[in-house]
Amino acid sequence: MIDLLLKRLDSVRKIGRDRWLARCCVHEDNCPSLSIRQASDGTILLHCFAGCGASDIVEAVGMKLSDLFPKPFDQHIKSKRYQPPYRQILRTVAHDAKVVSLFINRTDDDLSDEDLRIVNTALANIQRMGSRWS
Repeated sequence: MIDLLLKRLDSVRKIGRDRWLARCCVHEDNCPSLSIRQASDGTILLHCFAGCGASDIVEAVGMKLSDLFPKPFDQHIKSKRYQPPYRQILRTVAHDAKVVSLFINRTDDDLSDEDLRIVNTALANIQRMGSRWS
């Protein structure tokens, strides 16, 4: 796709690896103000220093915004599924369980206000994690 885009632009010159400058086709451009870059995943990035939008640029050259991406956007999302940080969750729950176990045999009279706050926070964390993953 990058070759097709570059062929449809004027005054294109290569300025680096996978980087070009061209005259923007959306506004009157005497000096090249359109930066084009191809990212490592094949995505084409456009930036007009005069402020023209990427959708206006691709439309002006007879392309679609989706042409700037190597695969459909929903495939990008699927390939980067969210993985919960299980180890961190287990560490947090283990820590909170340890905190609760330290205070479990003490009565409310033995606990300071700060101790009660710590225990209640730990219990709330454990409950929140339990409800989130059940």
